[in-house]
Amino acid sequence: KPVRFRTLIETLYEQGARFFIQVGSGSLPGFINDTLINKPHLTFSTSIPKRNNLEQLCHLLAALWVEGVPVNWNGLLQSAQKVSPTIQKNDSGSKTAMKLKLGLPLIVIDTKLPLHNAIIDGAIGGDINDPLHGEFQKTLQHIQDVGTEVFRAWQDHQVPVDSHNIDSPEQQVFHEKISIDNYPELIDHTFFLQKEGSSLAERWPIIPLTMSLELMFKAAHA
Repeated sequence: KPVRFRTLIETLYEQGARFFIQVGSGSLPGFINDTLINKPHLTFSTSIPKRNNLEQLCHLLAALWVEGVPVNWNGLLQSAQKVSPTIQKNDSGSKTAMKLKLGLPLIVIDTKLPLHNAIIDGAIGGDINDPLHGEFQKTLQHIQDVGTEVFRAWQDHQVPVDSHNIDSPEQQVFHEKISIDNYPELIDHTFFLQKEGSSLAERWPIIPLTMSLELMFKAAHA
């Protein structure tokens, strides 16, 4: 079903919602800011590229505290008290603090995994005297035989194509009237942010990708 995003945000705002927190990363805070422009509100994303998750969580709690939301800091403070750097001695005998690495490095595997054909005679291990193993091998062999039979039949019955007398493929035309009256949710997808009451020509409504796919699916089944 179409998502009336602007209507949803405005309804939540009318019901008293002032803080909009996105759990994870994404661009929803930007859409909310555009919808609630010039209205007091707070949008926040809990995951952004320039900070790790713990730092962003601290920023979120600080932002809520500034807005007067009662925040329980015990979880962060207790975690901070429990974590202490490991003390080591260097070559000179003095104690130095070892920096803790709380993140995980990105692991990249350069070697590609080899590809194997699943239907190979004798490739499946196991007890050859097991009846289940025998039936499984028979099934794989049957699949391979049927595929070979179909391929050979196709090769034997290929019809030569005259390159000079190729009929044009059948074309079908799909008509769909797209307007704000038929699809009112398009008012939430505009190229330019304008004040309320501006003409549609100034706002440039566009068709989102999801709707484009839906129209392609509808045309294919027309």
